[in-house]
Amino acid sequence: MIHNRRIFSQRRLHAATIASLSLVGASIFALLVAWWTQHIRGVVPCELCFIERWPWRVALAAGLIGLLLPGLSVVTIALGLFALLVSVLLSVLHSGVEFGLWPSPFPSCHAPVLSIGSITQRLASMPMQAAKPCDAPTFLFDWLPVSMTTLGGFFAFIVMLFIIYPLNRRR
Repeated sequence: MIHNRRIFSQRRLHAATIASLSLVGASIFALLVAWWTQHIRGVVPCELCFIERWPWRVALAAGLIGLLLPGLSVVTIALGLFALLVSVLLSVLHSGVEFGLWPSPFPSCHAPVLSIGSITQRLASMPMQAAKPCDAPTFLFDWLPVSMTTLGGFFAFIVMLFIIYPLNRRR
């Protein structure tokens, strides 16, 4: 006797919808907090801060595509989880720079080296815009001595767990 097995059961579609909504909601929240901090509070972000926003944009796009095209939900959720993993890894990288464990990989986060060359060469080696150094942490709350970078990585990790748990629960 042959049993028809559904590839997408009602429970899977429900978990996929929750995962896509979680990606969209968490991404909008993270990007709004970054926007609010930069434009309302007037905190100048560093180069790593700008790069840390990209995984959230990818997760937002993946969540929206997952909601609009439920047939691609497995791919979009995987892409969203990968973007969140990248966000966590970037947070670890940036937190290490803030704690002085390693230097930033971006030259705009370093002071220019002025030991060689002429004045023209020295001026040419300087960045075009003054930026906040990557090793200067930004604190979202005065009462919480945890940088926005660390909070962002922790938030991405919690969102990952929130998405993975319902997907694994169906098994």
